[in-house]
Amino acid sequence: MAPASFSCTVHPFDSRTSHSSAYEIGPTGASNALLFIGGLADGPHTVGYTKAIAKHLETAARDWSVFEIRMRSSFSGYGFSSLKNDVEDISALVRYLRGIGKKKIVLMGHSTGCQDCMEYTKHKEDPVDGFIMQGPASDRESIEDFVKPDWLKKSLEHAEELISAGKEAEAMPKDLVPNFFSTPMTAYRWHSLAAKGGDDDYFSSDLKDSFVSEVWNRFQQPVMVLHSAEDEFVPAKIDKQALIDLWKKTNSNVHELSGLIPGASHTVKNPESQQWLAERVAQFIQQLGQKLPKCLNKGNLARLRPTHPVGAEQRPEDQWCTCTPKVTVNGKEYPPAGTVSIPGMSWLTGLFGGNSNDKSKQGTKGEL
Repeated sequence: MAPASFSCTVHPFDSRTSHSSAYEIGPTGASNALLFIGGLADGPHTVGYTKAIAKHLETAARDWSVFEIRMRSSFSGYGFSSLKNDVEDISALVRYLRGIGKKKIVLMGHSTGCQDCMEYTKHKEDPVDGFIMQGPASDRESIEDFVKPDWLKKSLEHAEELISAGKEAEAMPKDLVPNFFSTPMTAYRWHSLAAKGGDDDYFSSDLKDSFVSEVWNRFQQPVMVLHSAEDEFVPAKIDKQALIDLWKKTNSNVHELSGLIPGASHTVKNPESQQWLAERVAQFIQQLGQKLPKCLNKGNLARLRPTHPVGAEQRPEDQWCTCTPKVTVNGKEYPPAGTVSIPGMSWLTGLFGGNSNDKSKQGTKGEL
């Protein structure tokens, strides 16, 4: 089926990218902006699900529209660019959006756009209100899954030689870059993508705990992480849900709505998966500024459901707080409304609602 035409609003803005523009899908008068950042070789309109999200937000979260950005790294520019350049371009658009009155701004990254979200947390001058990361695949582990180890070793050694000689901006030989990359690649960018510890290496499964803690704890705003359940660029040996669980454990700002997109490929081509993603995005942005209470139990779940329809229910019951208010006696805590033996403390019966004339409640038992 041929792609259908669609309308958007073009926003020229000042940045280090020549003739930079952003493309808005959705109501032009919306107060809030979802700023979408694609992956390698992406640019405005190359990831199809942005339109599905924009359409869903028109009814589910009515004061939001979707912005797509053209950066120096867009389309074929990624081989000669960097995450640092991306952050400069993104922050310029954030400043523009604040300048035209946008109240809340959420960065949504796809694939390498997720690395841009991670990198953006270093940037303090132009803060945003939240982050969404879809398809946070490790480029390094994906490359290792596609090429032979000896070839990769030779390729990275050549890149490291160029970098050591101050020639990081020099193009890699064509035969030392995988042919699935569609553009020439500098020594720096190839090393950043393919080497362990490269600047793009945020999502690999073998990263040191100290590094994981450092980079994930940079998030001071809510972040929702959504791996594609059937991502063809994530090696089969990688447990995607385990990675998300680790990131949740590392920083409480990693949102309860984080998880796997059912049936989704890397770019979420399946219409049913796109709809699931659009609904999850709407739920996340509707909850900005709200937090699930740390003390979650069946008693307050019904109260939370209207504003946290998925997040509350998805927290496993073994993580629900079972705490109750405590009564402290002689430096020790005891649960309330329970009959416990406290030698010599029968007077507590009267204090906590018991009947001192009821002989069955006198003696060494107090009603707490």
